[in-house]
Amino acid sequence: MIIEQLQTDIDSANIDEKLKPVLRFVKKLTLTPWEITAEDAQSILDAGWDEQALLESVFLCAIANCMNRFIMGIGADTLGRRNFLPASA
Repeated sequence: MIIEQLQTDIDSANIDEKLKPVLRFVKKLTLTPWEITAEDAQSILDAGWDEQALLESVFLCAIANCMNRFIMGIGADTLGRRNFLPASA
């Protein structure tokens, strides 16, 4: 239920208010990274997180997005088959 709420509207999701700026930030970083501003980062700090939390959020988001693009790029499915590569690869 929470996942569906977060996918629909982070602001109305039933989660700790302190997490919402972080989740809005990583969503924006994932979907429209060219639109990230200093104000986006500041919203995390204003919510009570420190600079380390901001950096870890960026790091984890980047790693997750990198892995997703790798998996999608080789055409892997949930069973680990690499659908875009020759069988001998």
